[in-house]
Amino acid sequence: MLDNTIEKIRGQITIPDIDDIDKTADNSILADPSVKNFSYAVFRPSQLGIDSKKDDEIVYYRENSSMYPVDIPEMTKERIKGMVKVRNAVNALINFQLEDYDEDIIKQAQKELNNVYDSFKSKFGLINSGANKKAFSQDSSYYLLSSLEVLDEDRNFKRKADIFTKRTINKKITVTSVDTASEALVMSIAEKAKVDFEYMSDLTGMDKDRLISDLRGVIFKIPMTEVWVTADEYLSGNVREKLRMAELFAEKNPEFEINVTALEKVQPKDLEASEISVRLGATWIDKEYIE
Repeated sequence: MLDNTIEKIRGQITIPDIDDIDKTADNSILADPSVKNFSYAVFRPSQLGIDSKKDDEIVYYRENSSMYPVDIPEMTKERIKGMVKVRNAVNALINFQLEDYDEDIIKQAQKELNNVYDSFKSKFGLINSGANKKAFSQDSSYYLLSSLEVLDEDRNFKRKADIFTKRTINKKITVTSVDTASEALVMSIAEKAKVDFEYMSDLTGMDKDRLISDLRGVIFKIPMTEVWVTADEYLSGNVREKLRMAELFAEKNPEFEINVTALEKVQPKDLEASEISVRLGATWIDKEYIE
C-alpha cells in the first residue's frame, strides 16, 4: 500500500534561498552539515574561515540552509554554550552505544558526560529550570537534555538518568533458534509482525501442523483465508460478525469449532432498550429516520 501511494505522489522539494530566511541575513553563513537543523552551535570565526580581529566563541543557530549569530544577553549565551557541551557529550555517548563500541570507551564517554553535566549544573542549575528551558528550548535537542534529569512530582531533582551509569542501548542480537512454539510466536510477531509459520519452523525445527497444535487457542485461522492471527487480534473488534462467520464455517469444517467457542466467551452483553439512547443528527443514523 505504501509503495502504491508513493508512486502517486506528485510534487517537488524547493531548497530555500538564504534571502528567504527572515533573520540576521547580513551576518548569516551557510550551515555547517555537522550541525543539526534547528540547533545551536558554538564556533570561533577562524573555524569557519572568517577573518576577525577577535576570535571569540560565537553562538550560532541553524535554520534550514543557514546559520546566523544570535543576539542575546551574555548570561543566556553562557547557558547555551554549557548545554551545547552537554548535548555533544550525550550524543557522542549514544553514538558509541549504537555502534557497539568497547565497554571501556562507553565508560569514558559516561565519565565525560558526568563531568560536563556536573559543571553545567554547578553554574546554571538544573537543565529543567525555567531559565535554562527559556534559553535552550528552541534547540531540537532540548527535550533529550531535559530527560537526563529524573524529577519527582513536584519537579524537584531526584537523580540522574540511567544513561550516566548504565548502557541504555544494546546491540541487536539476532535469534536463530528457540525451544518452544510459544517463543517462536513471540519472535514472529516481533520480527515479522504476523504469524509466519515458515519463520517459526526455522526457529524451532517444527512443522506447521506441530506449531498449530502447540498454539491451539493462542492463534486462530480466519475463515475463507489461509491467514492465522493471534488471539488478541482475532478476539477483538466486531466479535459478533466474527462469531456468525465462524458458526457458518464450523457447520462443515470442525476445525473452526474452537473459533466459535472462543468468540462466544468474548461476546458483549446485549443492551436493553432502556439502555440505548439516540441523538438526533448522529452520523450512524440514516437521515430518513431523522426526518
